Amino acid sequence: MTLTDYVNKNRIAYARKLLKSTTLSIQDVAASSGIPDIHYFTRLFRRETGISPRAYRAADS
Repeated sequence: MTLTDYVNKNRIAYARKLLKSTTLSIQDVAASSGIPDIHYFTRLFRRETGISPRAYRAADS
């Protein structure tokens, strides 16, 4: 695992916690996770989890 992969994995893990525990917008969750580009965040999130951040939040509800 590269350093970039490790950092991104931890950022997505933090984003998953935020999506479950807050009502922040997806863009705010992305920025809070250290990825201010919403498109890049969504792509990374989907690569890591297999679903979009919106679908992840909806599945939790």
